[in-house]
Amino acid sequence: MTSIRRIDFRLQASVNGAEFEMNGQGIGNAGDGTCELHLAAEPAFPQGFDPVSCPMVCSHPTSTFFSLAENGCESFAQLTDAAYDVEPARDGLVYGVDGELLMHLKVRGSVRIEGDVLISEHVMTGFSKLPPIERTITGFDDYLLPSDAGRVTAVARYGLLTRAGNTLDGITTIPYAWKNGRALAEPMARRVDDIQVDWDGGTQVHAYYQTRLRNIAQVPAEFAGLPAVMAVAG
Repeated sequence: MTSIRRIDFRLQASVNGAEFEMNGQGIGNAGDGTCELHLAAEPAFPQGFDPVSCPMVCSHPTSTFFSLAENGCESFAQLTDAAYDVEPARDGLVYGVDGELLMHLKVRGSVRIEGDVLISEHVMTGFSKLPPIERTITGFDDYLLPSDAGRVTAVARYGLLTRAGNTLDGITTIPYAWKNGRALAEPMARRVDDIQVDWDGGTQVHAYYQTRLRNIAQVPAEFAGLPAVMAVAG
């Protein structure tokens, strides 16, 4: 399978009662686990929605396609024959320091190859009343838990640093589905090494990702939270 692919990213959204699109292009390289997206909102992002918060909700299926498979681990693209859906919708939740629910977005979508381009297409609904976000706090673990044939649930918990210096608690659950009849043999851990999002405060957003994937049995002690995840998986 080709390591480097162009990306066509398409997202339709209804957030806080406002309709908008976030579309654009990018490039991903499964050979080094990198992915970048260059997107624009049309007509604009609604107040309370901060696209710096998006990488672990809006574009999880896109960056996962390009996660570097380490130590002989099969990539997610190989497992699914490069075509998968998020069905039912994934849930992205963000809580404030006092436990208030600040964001709840539901996103369904699909990832597939057309020619030499990865088409990543999504529909998002929900609400967001986030303060300005500085960045996603990286160096965390994202887990893919097996179900039956053609089904996996990804679970990620992560922090969002606000510009005021507070840390918000993000939780995303992604029910993946595909049609080749294959099942994931054992849980996988995806290390999110780096996420950077540049937003001009207007309509233009540029996002950069670096992630890597391993089977649970190959995960070193540096991966936090393994006992809890194994308890869920078992």
